[in-house]
Amino acid sequence: MRRGLIAAGGGTQRTVRLLGRTRALNLSLRGLMLDADRAEQIGLITQAVDVGELEAATQALAEELLGLPTLTMAAIKRCINEGGDLDLAGGLAVEQREMSALRRNRGHPRRSARLRREARAAVRRAVTR
Repeated sequence: MRRGLIAAGGGTQRTVRLLGRTRALNLSLRGLMLDADRAEQIGLITQAVDVGELEAATQALAEELLGLPTLTMAAIKRCINEGGDLDLAGGLAVEQREMSALRRNRGHPRRSARLRREARAAVRRAVTR
Protein backbone atom coordinates (compact mmCIF):
# COMPACT_ATOMS: atom_id res chain seq x y z
CA MET A 1 0.00 0.00 0.00
CA ARG A 2 2.71 2.46 0.95
CA ARG A 3 4.44 1.75 -2.37
CA GLY A 4 1.29 2.32 -4.42
CA LEU A 5 0.40 -1.38 -4.71
CA ILE A 6 -2.15 -3.71 -3.18
CA ALA A 7 -1.62 -7.06 -1.48
CA ALA A 8 -2.18 -8.97 -4.72
CA GLY A 9 -1.98 -12.71 -5.23
CA GLY A 10 -5.14 -13.10 -3.21
CA GLY A 11 -3.88 -11.09 -0.24
CA THR A 12 -6.90 -8.79 -0.03
CA GLN A 13 -9.32 -11.67 -0.50
CA ARG A 14 -7.74 -14.00 2.05
CA THR A 15 -7.44 -11.23 4.61
CA VAL A 16 -11.13 -10.26 4.45
CA ARG A 17 -12.17 -13.91 4.72
CA LEU A 18 -9.92 -14.56 7.69
CA LEU A 19 -10.34 -11.32 9.61
CA GLY A 20 -13.56 -9.72 8.42
CA ARG A 21 -14.05 -6.51 6.49
CA THR A 22 -13.14 -4.02 9.25
CA ARG A 23 -9.80 -5.56 10.20
CA ALA A 24 -8.90 -6.26 6.58
CA LEU A 25 -9.52 -2.63 5.65
CA ASN A 26 -7.57 -1.38 8.66
CA LEU A 27 -4.54 -3.50 7.83
CA SER A 28 -4.67 -2.98 4.08
CA LEU A 29 -5.43 0.73 3.90
CA ARG A 30 -2.79 1.61 6.47
CA GLY A 31 -0.22 -0.86 5.11
CA LEU A 32 0.35 -2.26 8.58
CA MET A 33 3.00 -4.89 9.18
CA LEU A 34 2.37 -7.52 11.84
CA ASP A 35 4.77 -9.68 13.78
CA ALA A 36 3.89 -13.35 14.26
CA ASP A 37 2.52 -12.88 17.78
CA ARG A 38 0.12 -10.12 16.69
CA ALA A 39 -0.93 -12.13 13.62
CA GLU A 40 -1.79 -15.02 15.93
CA GLN A 41 -3.72 -12.74 18.32
CA ILE A 42 -6.03 -11.43 15.60
CA GLY A 43 -6.54 -14.81 13.93
CA LEU A 44 -4.47 -14.28 10.79
CA ILE A 45 -2.38 -17.35 11.61
CA THR A 46 -3.21 -20.36 13.78
CA GLN A 47 -0.03 -20.63 15.81
CA ALA A 48 3.25 -18.75 16.02
CA VAL A 49 6.34 -20.73 17.03
CA ASP A 50 10.03 -19.95 17.10
CA VAL A 51 12.03 -21.33 14.17
CA GLY A 52 13.90 -23.71 16.47
CA GLU A 53 10.61 -25.17 17.69
CA LEU A 54 8.97 -25.46 14.27
CA GLU A 55 9.68 -29.14 13.61
CA ALA A 56 8.57 -30.22 17.10
CA ALA A 57 5.42 -28.08 16.91
CA THR A 58 4.59 -29.48 13.48
CA GLN A 59 5.09 -33.05 14.68
CA ALA A 60 2.95 -32.43 17.78
CA LEU A 61 0.13 -30.97 15.68
CA ALA A 62 0.30 -33.87 13.23
CA GLU A 63 0.16 -36.41 16.05
CA GLU A 64 -2.76 -34.58 17.67
CA LEU A 65 -4.72 -34.55 14.41
CA LEU A 66 -3.89 -38.18 13.69
CA GLY A 67 -5.35 -39.18 17.05
CA LEU A 68 -8.75 -37.73 16.19
CA PRO A 69 -11.59 -39.65 14.52
CA THR A 70 -10.95 -39.46 10.77
CA LEU A 71 -14.56 -39.68 9.64
CA THR A 72 -15.65 -37.05 12.15
CA MET A 73 -12.90 -34.66 11.04
CA ALA A 74 -13.93 -35.11 7.41
CA ALA A 75 -17.55 -34.39 8.35
CA ILE A 76 -16.54 -31.23 10.22
CA LYS A 77 -14.55 -30.02 7.22
CA ARG A 78 -17.53 -30.60 4.92
CA CYS A 79 -19.85 -28.76 7.33
CA ILE A 80 -17.58 -25.73 7.47
CA ASN A 81 -16.50 -25.71 3.82
CA GLU A 82 -19.95 -26.34 2.35
CA GLY A 83 -22.16 -24.82 5.04
CA GLY A 84 -20.07 -21.70 5.48
CA ASP A 85 -21.17 -20.40 2.09
CA LEU A 86 -24.87 -21.03 2.73
CA ASP A 87 -27.50 -19.26 4.80
CA LEU A 88 -28.10 -20.65 8.30
CA ALA A 89 -30.87 -23.04 7.18
CA GLY A 90 -28.64 -24.44 4.43
CA GLY A 91 -25.71 -24.80 6.80
CA LEU A 92 -27.87 -26.61 9.32
CA ALA A 93 -29.04 -28.97 6.56
CA VAL A 94 -25.42 -29.82 5.72
CA GLU A 95 -24.75 -30.41 9.41
CA GLN A 96 -27.75 -32.70 9.72
CA ARG A 97 -26.68 -34.66 6.63
CA GLU A 98 -23.20 -35.16 8.06
CA MET A 99 -24.53 -36.14 11.49
CA SER A 100 -26.78 -38.76 9.89
CA ALA A 101 -23.87 -40.15 7.89
CA LEU A 102 -21.71 -40.38 11.01
CA ARG A 103 -24.43 -42.26 12.86
CA ARG A 104 -24.66 -44.75 9.98
CA ASN A 105 -20.87 -45.26 10.00
CA ARG A 106 -20.48 -45.80 13.75
CA GLY A 107 -20.34 -49.54 13.14
CA HIS A 108 -17.19 -49.19 11.02
CA PRO A 109 -14.41 -48.20 13.46
CA ARG A 110 -11.88 -50.35 11.60
CA ARG A 111 -12.13 -48.11 8.54
CA SER A 112 -11.33 -45.03 10.61
CA ALA A 113 -8.49 -46.79 12.46
CA ARG A 114 -6.97 -47.97 9.18
CA LEU A 115 -7.07 -44.45 7.76
CA ARG A 116 -5.38 -43.08 10.89
CA ARG A 117 -2.61 -45.72 10.65
CA GLU A 118 -2.02 -44.86 7.00
CA ALA A 119 -1.94 -41.14 7.78
CA ARG A 120 0.51 -41.65 10.66
CA ALA A 121 2.82 -43.62 8.37
CA ALA A 122 2.67 -40.84 5.75
CA VAL A 123 3.50 -38.17 8.35
CA ARG A 124 6.44 -40.17 9.66
CA ARG A 125 7.78 -40.62 6.13
CA ALA A 126 7.43 -36.89 5.45
CA VAL A 127 9.10 -35.83 8.72
CA THR A 128 12.08 -38.19 8.34
CA ARG A 129 12.94 -36.92 4.84
